[in-house]
Amino acid sequence: MISRRKFLTSTAITTAGAVLASNAALAQFMPPSVITQTVTSTITDAINSSLSLVVNAHATVDLQQVTAINAITSAKVSGTRDKKHMLKAHDDGSVTIWDLDQGRQVKKVDNLHQAPVTTIAMSEHNATALSAAEDGSLSVINANSGQAKGSWKPQSSTKPTAVAVANKSSKAAVAMEDGSLVIVDTDKPEQAVQTKVSKSQLKAVSLSNDGKTVLAGRNDGKITIVDSTSNKAVKTVKAHKSEVTHIQALKDDSGYITTSSDGTVKKWNADFSKTVSEVNTGAPVTQANVSDDGTKVATASPDGQVKINDINTKTTIAELKNTEEVKSVEFGTSNNVVHVASKDGTSRILDANKGKETARVVVTKQDGWAALDVETGGFEGDGDALTAVKWENADMSLDMDQFGESHMEPGVLALASASEAPTTVQERPKLSVSFATPPEVAIASPSSDEDTDEDEFEVSVQAADLGGGVKEIRLYQNGKLVAKHMPDEGDAEDKVYSHDFEIKLAPGKNDLRCVALSKDAIESKPAKVKIAYSGAELKSVLHVAAIGINDYRNPALSLNYGVPDATGIKDFFEKQPKKLFKDIRTTAVFDKQATKSGIKAALMSIKDDAKPEDVVLIYLAGHGDTLGESWYFMPYDVTYPERPDHVREKGIPSSELEAWVAEIPAQKVVMLMDSCKSGAAVAKTRGFEERKALSRLSRTSGIHVIAGAAKEQFAVELTDLGHGAFTYTILEALNGGGVNPRKNDGLVSVRGLSRFIEDRLPELSEEGGREPQFPVISSRGQDFPLAVKV
Repeated sequence: MISRRKFLTSTAITTAGAVLASNAALAQFMPPSVITQTVTSTITDAINSSLSLVVNAHATVDLQQVTAINAITSAKVSGTRDKKHMLKAHDDGSVTIWDLDQGRQVKKVDNLHQAPVTTIAMSEHNATALSAAEDGSLSVINANSGQAKGSWKPQSSTKPTAVAVANKSSKAAVAMEDGSLVIVDTDKPEQAVQTKVSKSQLKAVSLSNDGKTVLAGRNDGKITIVDSTSNKAVKTVKAHKSEVTHIQALKDDSGYITTSSDGTVKKWNADFSKTVSEVNTGAPVTQANVSDDGTKVATASPDGQVKINDINTKTTIAELKNTEEVKSVEFGTSNNVVHVASKDGTSRILDANKGKETARVVVTKQDGWAALDVETGGFEGDGDALTAVKWENADMSLDMDQFGESHMEPGVLALASASEAPTTVQERPKLSVSFATPPEVAIASPSSDEDTDEDEFEVSVQAADLGGGVKEIRLYQNGKLVAKHMPDEGDAEDKVYSHDFEIKLAPGKNDLRCVALSKDAIESKPAKVKIAYSGAELKSVLHVAAIGINDYRNPALSLNYGVPDATGIKDFFEKQPKKLFKDIRTTAVFDKQATKSGIKAALMSIKDDAKPEDVVLIYLAGHGDTLGESWYFMPYDVTYPERPDHVREKGIPSSELEAWVAEIPAQKVVMLMDSCKSGAAVAKTRGFEERKALSRLSRTSGIHVIAGAAKEQFAVELTDLGHGAFTYTILEALNGGGVNPRKNDGLVSVRGLSRFIEDRLPELSEEGGREPQFPVISSRGQDFPLAVKV
């Protein structure tokens, strides 16, 4: 029996300049018709008090959620594959590693230091980075692997002011406040040697490219030149009138660039016997960095202003008027792009070609991150960073996550770092200019914090058109999409759309969340309620659908490990002891059976069998590609993947997978996709389209999606291991690699699986000189265990 008790939600409805909240306690004594009218009246008030257009919004950051970025370093590391790394040093003692080709954070190295990391530098020689913390400690890490190589602590308490690494050797150096210099071999950091070289404070440091010479900039304007082998000073030069704030060796070995608090930038010859050119920036220089080609210098002044000057022509190319103190400036892997770390905890990207800030990056205390195009609103990110960043004007504040459907744009950081324009396919409003106000949504029944002994409920919702229309209403249960409704314009009464959803409750807690989307696909703020179902707690069933294709109808598309990989997943779970689950039920769909209809039938059989408390794992191995805004899995009978119309007819788009998954009652769903591009791919991309489509699938469905290949990658197959690299990594994780070491409970959860794959897959796939394979991971919904380490 469906419960039709009507209670008004206690969720507050926030509008422009007003917070309109209903009283749930009072509502319990009202007849249903009165309550419905009350909700309608509240939403109508929202309509009347809200502006239909949001104009001149700007991006802001909740600084309470952000971990400060104190320093930035980057390098293009040559080797089997050129890698564009960027490292950021944080207040919490961690260092984050970013891949500028992929345009995302790939690793956070926690607890590298016990104090705030204040400065960091990286070498092109071997991807080695040296970081220094406020307590004087040093750490060496490998930027490729994220592994710490060693550390060192000073005997006396003195603060480091700058670090530098040689470009063509393992030598590095650290300048200290007390006038001492620490010379480090990054292969043996524990053998670092600290030597007093000046009575004055050291403020800057650099090395010659071969590491044989160390240059220490002092607060009296002098530079002490030290032999790195003997650790002895060999020369002192009066370089500036006041404090030397930066020294950098030119990569062609022709000389050095120095900057000072006197506002000057000087170019020196190789032996520091004379200056080649001089630029006066017009303001004290506190931070500086030189472009790889040696032609440009970026400087920061105490008022937060950042300038990019041409050293040869002595002209200002671009400037950023930052409102915050600048803690670090760094040219990225482009000679026209500067990354700026601000005191407010954010980093900004200044494009010399465009003469303005193009993107902003934040890292949160809870390991979230986000990169945001400050003009268009395009973004990519993860975790709580999606709510830490907001778009605001005088009348309204919206979380960045509300633009996930409309403005998620993987590659924001990569494109901004390379001074490239966004590759957006869809039309969408520029958030910094104007956009139509998204809807307001409310749950009329059931009320919050309600207990029930009935497993079926009717959920009544209302959505108000505040200017942008109401394109869709979605209902999520415990994080997973369980129902959606697309209203017709004629259904509205005074701009209010009403709809009833019928849902089945899981035993225990049921968190319900409802959102409505505007015609621009911008989401409302969510309405939330909690329902506790007192039905008996049941041990869940694990349903596994293993789908793999080796032999395509078109032999040219055939693969080696589609079926073996799917079989490996199926066999693993069939052999698992039934400690976690009451039963484990597997369905296998291979080769000729894996048509569009065959795959749908397998998922619909799970739909008919699964209960809300169950767990579902869907594994797909075969070809996959993007077409427009959609990602497609290629079933057995796709024969012409280069023909878009054929792919649309025979392929399975991510939107269809989403619809099938939404029909499955189970609220804990993970989808694993080992999908490589076909030899005749529909479109050549940088991999951003795959990330966008698969992230949207996860976000919209409220499920976990882990995919094995992106960025024009062919999935790596390991003949010696009998599996593709992605599936081999999954099995490593399930067999214990994904256990959380902090809990050490022997359980492999979905997020533990994700973390292991994210770290291990690029490393495993790159062994033997192969192209590294980067996973696409997007986690929505609740975490849950999948396996027990045996």
